[in-house]
Amino acid sequence: MQTSHEMFLLAAEETSFTKAANKAYITQQCLSSHIKRLEDYYGVSLFNRTPKLTLTPAGELLLQSLRQIEVIEKGIQNELINTKEGKQGSLTLGINATRARILLPDVFCDYHEKFPHVRLSVVLDDAKQLLPLLLNGKIDMFVGVNCPSHELLARKILKNERIYMIATRSLLARYGKLPDTGTSPGERSIRLSDFPGLPFVGNNSNSTFNQLIERYLNNWNVQLNMIFFISDYETQLQFCARHLAAAFCPEIVLEKVAAFNRSREAAEQIQVFCLDDLNDFLKIELVTHAQAHQPLYMREFISLFERFYGELTDKAVSCLKQ
Repeated sequence: MQTSHEMFLLAAEETSFTKAANKAYITQQCLSSHIKRLEDYYGVSLFNRTPKLTLTPAGELLLQSLRQIEVIEKGIQNELINTKEGKQGSLTLGINATRARILLPDVFCDYHEKFPHVRLSVVLDDAKQLLPLLLNGKIDMFVGVNCPSHELLARKILKNERIYMIATRSLLARYGKLPDTGTSPGERSIRLSDFPGLPFVGNNSNSTFNQLIERYLNNWNVQLNMIFFISDYETQLQFCARHLAAAFCPEIVLEKVAAFNRSREAAEQIQVFCLDDLNDFLKIELVTHAQAHQPLYMREFISLFERFYGELTDKAVSCLKQ
C-alpha cells in the first residue's frame, strides 16, 4: 500500500489532519500534501474540510477499498511467513467473554502444542462489534451468533444452540407449580406465564441472544420481573445458586451448570428447563473474511475450534441428562 494511502487511512481514523500527522510523526503540511496528491490522482475530493473533517462519498468508497486491500495484504504476508517457516505467524480471534472462558483454555492447550510459534490474540466483544473489525482487517475471525449475510463473510457453523431457562426448585416453588420431575433434566419444558413475578437476572446488552428472548416474550405476552442486569453468565449462575433469580442461557453455558451441580446436593442444584414453544436456535458460526488467505496454522485452528465446540456442548447436555 502506498504511503499516501496510509496517510489517508490515518486521517480517516482520527478525523483530524493534526492528530493524524502527530501519529505518523510528520508535519500537518506533509500529511495534507499526501491527501492532496491522492485527490489530484483520483480527481475527486476525499474530505469535507468544514465545519469539521469528514469523508465525502468518494472518501468513504476509498476507505472501504483500502480496508479490503489491508485484509488481502495481511493474508498474503501471513501466507508467505507460513511458506517460509512452516508454522509461524499471528492469529486474532473475536469472541464474547463467556465462550472465551469456557473454550479457550482447552483449545489453546492443544493448539499451542502443535503450533508453538503462533501468537494468538483475543478480542472480547459481541458479534455486532466484532463484524466491522473483521471487515477492516483488525481480527482474523470471530464467533458470531445469527450473523447477517454479507458477501465478504465466510462461515463455518459450529452449533445450533438451544436456549434454556435455569433456576433452583426452591425459587420456582415460591412462584408457581413445579414442572414434572419425571422428565430428564434439560428436556423438561416450562411456561413462563405459570410463574408470575418470578425474578430474573439477565444481560444488559442489545445482543442477538437478548433479541431472541424478547421476541419470544412478546409472542407470549409475558413481562419479566427483571431485578438485575449483568452480561456475565457466571455471575448470573451465582444469583440462581442463591435462589435469588432465574436466568436464560445458551447451550454452551450448560457446561458451567453441570460443573456447579457436581459439587452440590440434589436439593441445591440448578435446574435446567426448555422454554415452552421456543423453537428458535442460536446459530453459532466461526466467521472469517472471504477474501483473506488462510495459512496452515489458521486452518488448523478453525478445525480444532470446531471440534472442541461440538464436543463441549454435547458433553454438557449429556451430563445434565444423567
